[in-house]
Amino acid sequence: MLDQDNINGEEPEVWTTAVLGFWIILLLPWILLAMMSGMGFDAGYTVEAYTSVACILTYPITVLTAGILRKKKAILVFLPCLNFLVMWLVSAIAHDRL
Repeated sequence: MLDQDNINGEEPEVWTTAVLGFWIILLLPWILLAMMSGMGFDAGYTVEAYTSVACILTYPITVLTAGILRKKKAILVFLPCLNFLVMWLVSAIAHDRL
């Protein structure tokens, strides 16, 4: 009988569990960052401020999604990287560094 959480009947690879563990460990400092993320608007209401606050607040959602989808497609464990990539790209574009 197949486990309800695992559609393919296979256990996730060890490296995906390790990467997911890393993202989960990063949730601890996220709690402090989420509480202070509103201070991102102290410098003004810019695209960078909105993007950084949105990326910070949606980080746990991407970690949860990565944890669920890693059983279907192992590479999706890197989904939380999108939060960091989006913040970096918006900052680079805003400061003409791209």
